[in-house]
Amino acid sequence: MVTLRTNLLSGILAICLGAAILILIPFQIQEELFLAYGQISADFIPKVVSLVMIMLGILLVFQSLILHKEKIISIEAGAFKRAMTFLALTVAYGVLFRWIGFLIPSLLFTTGLLILQRSRQWVYWLICCVFPVVIWVLFNVVFLVKLPLI
Repeated sequence: MVTLRTNLLSGILAICLGAAILILIPFQIQEELFLAYGQISADFIPKVVSLVMIMLGILLVFQSLILHKEKIISIEAGAFKRAMTFLALTVAYGVLFRWIGFLIPSLLFTTGLLILQRSRQWVYWLICCVFPVVIWVLFNVVFLVKLPLI
């Protein structure tokens, strides 16, 4: 059994994710040099969202440590292991996406999820194989947004 303090853990995760977004914004969104008065740049919304995440995370940590408003949950070891495997699959998907494109990591990720869920229904496996291809075609042909094939 794994015991978790929900407010404390959620607060810490929100603070870390918000800080990571704030740190990564300059590397992902190029600022425009000349903006008209009152115009907002492309990084405005991500900065606001990340600052709100940090503030709410601090509020959750405050509730947990100072006000002692906490919900403690227990998760059985098998469910915790599956959750960590899901997290590892998600990180691997992100890394593989950057290295080898969209299609192969998407197929691997969706099949990995079906294996993790012990799915035996052939319809799910068919959707798992067809859906990434449909998404790739939709973005590349209809939306004209290039997703790398491999």
